[in-house]
Parts: sequence; C-alpha cells; structure tokens
Amino acid sequence: IYGVERIGYHCPLPANVLGSPEGSAWIAHYGILRIFKKPSSMEKASKNIKKYFTVLEMAELAEDFWASLNFSRMSKDFWKKSNFVRGKGSTCVEKAWNFCDHEDYRIYTCAKPRFFWLMKMHTLMGEIHYMKSYHDKPGVFRRAANPGFKIALNCMGLSIMSQTHLHRIGLIDKQDDGDEKDLNSLLLTALLTVVKIPYYYMMDKWLWDILSGDVSEEHWNCHWWQYRTSIQGVKPPVTRTEEDYDPGSIQEMVMTHMEPKI
Repeated sequence: IYGVERIGYHCPLPANVLGSPEGSAWIAHYGILRIFKKPSSMEKASKNIKKYFTVLEMAELAEDFWASLNFSRMSKDFWKKSNFVRGKGSTCVEKAWNFCDHEDYRIYTCAKPRFFWLMKMHTLMGEIHYMKSYHDKPGVFRRAANPGFKIALNCMGLSIMSQTHLHRIGLIDKQDDGDEKDLNSLLLTALLTVVKIPYYYMMDKWLWDILSGDVSEEHWNCHWWQYRTSIQGVKPPVTRTEEDYDPGSIQEMVMTHMEPKI
C-alpha cells in the first residue's frame, strides 16, 4: 500500500493508510517513520506497561499525577462506579462523566495496558478535575468561554511523556541522554498530537460552513473532501459521491456533546 508508484511524492495521502477513519492516527506508522533504530523512552515505557501494569494501576498513576499538581484525589464512589475495561455488550467511547450532583464523577473506558491508554487516562482524569472545579457554579457558567479550553487543559498531561516523569514512576530504568532518544521521542509525540491539528481545524471549519448555510445539503460530502484534501492532505481511497455522507462516520460529528477543538 506504500510507495511512490501508489501514492506519489506530492499527492494527498489515501485516508485508509493512516490508521483511522479520521486519517489522523499516524502513530500506527511510527515503526517506518522513526528516525533512529534505538528505542525511545516512550517505547520502553510502553513495553513495561504492557508487561507489568494493569488498567486499574494505570488509573492510579493518573490520579497520582494530578495529585502531585495539588488536585484532590478521586472519591471512593469514583473508583467503585467507574468502568476502566470493556464489559460484556458495552460500547467503547471513552468519556469522563459528570452526574451534576456535586459528588458523582466517573470515567468510562475500554482501556488496555498500553501507553496510549495511560495518556488517555490522564486526559480523562483531567476532565474530571475540570468538572469538579465548576461544581458550585450555575449551569450557564459550567462551560468554558472558549470550548477548546478543556482540551488545552489536558495538554498538561503531555508532561507524563517526559523521561523524568517516566523514570520517577518506574516505567523506565534510567534517563538516557542523546539526540537519538530525544528526536525519536519528539517524533512520537508529534505523531500522537500535532498531526491531529489540521483534522480538528478542518472539522470545525466544515461544520461552521454547514451551520451557517453557506453550503447546500447536496454538496456537504464534496465540501468535506475538499477541506480534507486542501487542509489535512488526505484523499478518499475510493470514489465518493453526494450519495455518501462521510462526515457521519466520524464520532465527533455524530455525538451530541461535540465541542470545537480549536
């Protein structure tokens, strides 16, 4: 599926080779994109998580992280009512929940012992703390002035990817110096985070064009792929028409609680 003869140097990338319907899961190709063969600290940490940690222990690591920043610890009810692994017949849409009674907060995930899920656990617990911070405010003030603020708050969780933190919590034996480790780690971070920015921007821009009435219904799908090609740099793997509605396959587009990311 790769190669100049299939994709070309200057052509948009087929969305199906990028790991997800959004075309933003570039982390799946870290193995062929990595700059140096020497494993990064995050790769070592990922192996140790898979080998030595349970999902519940990852959640406890996330709690310890936020507690170290002077946030409160989770309640007994939180640990009793939250769901961290996939149950029978359950769906897997990870989310932090606020039941609006000033006490009941929960996390729902279908996590596995992986570094990705360790990061996600930190993010979801950060959202819980954000919810707790406005528990005594009227409903109208429980949303950020900018809906992207909650997402920005979660960027604090990126510090868990540093060698210092990974060493402190026992996921790597020692901190390694050298450009090779740093560059591999920076590339891994970029594949996890930076490549999603054009996608989020494109998604918000398309949505506002639709809501403003600037694009008629029969052109919604065409407009979607125009933005995906020009902004995100991906193209559909097969021919699409207006009989298709590809934005409807994107989770953020169909969930009622969707918030802009930019």
